[in-house]
Amino acid sequence: VCSYTHERLFRPSLSRIKIVSYHGEGVDVPIVCRQCTDAPCAKVCPANAIVKDTDLERWVIDETRCIGCKLCISACVWGAMGFHSERGVAIKCDLCNGDPQCVKRCPMNAIEYVTPDRFSLVERRLVADKLLAETAIHE
Repeated sequence: VCSYTHERLFRPSLSRIKIVSYHGEGVDVPIVCRQCTDAPCAKVCPANAIVKDTDLERWVIDETRCIGCKLCISACVWGAMGFHSERGVAIKCDLCNGDPQCVKRCPMNAIEYVTPDRFSLVERRLVADKLLAETAIHE
């Protein structure tokens, strides 16, 4: 769905979501742009092609500025950046302008789009649950 939305082609290599498959365990893990507050990809871009869209709190690539140097790919700690070899530009999840098609089209409803404030709440709960579990172990 991602590659079709952006490229009008069903080609996983052009998807803005990368999948790491653990075949032995039968698990596929999606690798997506985390829309970092302090985005390393944007910091290293010599062409200033990765810019913050404050309306949607996302980083987007201005393909007219991208020089295809791939420094952003190296800088992304999550491995979420890709490269469009035919156009010679970096690619990454742009949240489909606030309407992620992967979320809409997932037949299993396994993908959820959460706002940064909700994501933060989920992360806090995970940390709290972990601390609670560790406290119970030590008692």
